[in-house]
Amino acid sequence: MQSSPLQVADLYPVSDSGQNKTIPLIYHQNLVALADGQNHILELIAQGQPLETVLTELALLIEAHTSCQTFCAFLLLDAETQRLRHGAAPSLPPDYNQCIDGIPIGPVVGSCGTAAYHKASVIVEDIATDPLWAEFRDLAIGFDLRACWSTPILSCEGRVLGTFAMYNPFPHRPNSHDRKLLIKATYLARVAIERHQTEKALQAANEDLERQVTKRTQDLQLVVTRLQREMQERERAEEQLRQRTIELEATLDELKKAQLWMVQSEKMSSLGQLVAGMAHEINNPVNFIHGNLKHVQSHVELLLGWTEKLRDWAQSSSCSNHPELVRMITDLDEESDFEFIQEDLPKILSSMNIGTERIRQIILSLRNFSRTDEACYKPVNIHEGIDSTLAILQHRMKAAPDHPEIQVKCDYGDLPAVECYASNLNQVFMNLIANAIEAITEKYQVDPLDATNPDSSARGQFKGCIEIQTRLLRGDRVQIQITDNGVGMPDSIQSQIFNPFFTTKPIGKGTGLGMSISYQIVTEQHQGQLRFSSVPGAGSTFTIVMPLKQEGQST
Repeated sequence: MQSSPLQVADLYPVSDSGQNKTIPLIYHQNLVALADGQNHILELIAQGQPLETVLTELALLIEAHTSCQTFCAFLLLDAETQRLRHGAAPSLPPDYNQCIDGIPIGPVVGSCGTAAYHKASVIVEDIATDPLWAEFRDLAIGFDLRACWSTPILSCEGRVLGTFAMYNPFPHRPNSHDRKLLIKATYLARVAIERHQTEKALQAANEDLERQVTKRTQDLQLVVTRLQREMQERERAEEQLRQRTIELEATLDELKKAQLWMVQSEKMSSLGQLVAGMAHEINNPVNFIHGNLKHVQSHVELLLGWTEKLRDWAQSSSCSNHPELVRMITDLDEESDFEFIQEDLPKILSSMNIGTERIRQIILSLRNFSRTDEACYKPVNIHEGIDSTLAILQHRMKAAPDHPEIQVKCDYGDLPAVECYASNLNQVFMNLIANAIEAITEKYQVDPLDATNPDSSARGQFKGCIEIQTRLLRGDRVQIQITDNGVGMPDSIQSQIFNPFFTTKPIGKGTGLGMSISYQIVTEQHQGQLRFSSVPGAGSTFTIVMPLKQEGQST
């Protein structure tokens, strides 16, 4: 049952002249107070106050504005047991509330049970004589209750949510004012109950999502796919909630941001653990190989030395008494091309040593980037984080048919250690530098020097460049600037760049979360600023400014 908010004209007629000459001043004041009270109830609902608190305040409001002494009660229907449970009844005796808590619904179960059963209002003017109260008559009269009017509280889909009842200590028939109060109370109760049920459903969905996220760490791609689907379901649920309760839009927006951060944090935690684990597993055999190469080189030098001595001996006059041994050494020398082996084998060992050292540096970069052991603010060298990120992305900066070679210029200032979440800040560097690479690649692919000729040789003249600069600012702040000469951003999308789920990439190429999460990491986790400037066709500059120390945070 739906209705609009109370108006003065709902309860008293107004003359054609626009002035109501039948309403005493006290009635008008009461109606204004009633409207204010209704607004107060709506504010409690919007604030997310407990359902019992809202229903209690609503019952007291109705009691204060009835035409005679009235006790209001709300009962909530348990959908599984089909029984009415206590919701709120601040003015009824507690013992009476306890006695009727859990009554079933049915065709002859007092006013409330019958109203819920038939989905229709039930007006009992005298409990002592009405057959609907046969089973509960002595109970009600024992508590000096003689009249009871009840109306069902129905959802938008017509489901019974509960009942609202108005008791009187004497036989009484409701007037038009009382009936309007019944309607208004039922409307407000429906809004409060539906919001409460929707929040419970959303909370259950949140808890279920959290349980699933913690279990899904084995297959990263499966995690991303499922989380995207669950996030879409979450958005649909939030959209339904916004349509039903417009007053809660701001609250739901904050909830969405919190959910987004939770999902991304779980994803990055899983990625960090995976990277750290792989780095550890690869590091052990690489260290074994790298360490043994020194021994191999020593042994090879020894063997080559002995072989050289054998060759010299075979060519000397002192071996004339051993012709067969000389012939065997000579044949082996000719077959194996010893001079080539003597020259090439040290080169092979040197290249192996360089290769294993390169692998060790890559592993160190991966471990520095993930930093899974740092779950709190710690002073770190952010230049190491930037260098680790560049090492991980190095393969994307080499020249290829579909993208140019990208040169990186680092201009590092003399910075002290910066207090931060190292792994999260590294993720910001990863997002910004990866976006710069993609912007340069896009500019290269559209051939900005001659866009009308895809085969133009001018494309080969384009060189990608990323400049990274760090500086210490006044006020104990640090600044990191990342500039690219990529395609830039048009004005139409610059205002949306930090919005969750906004992306210019094709479907399947990006989630639209990278820049939004980066903005939250810088501004919310590190009390900093993330700004940008961009010129279409010329490139973009992203600037991070954050304090050296996080005030009020333990390190």
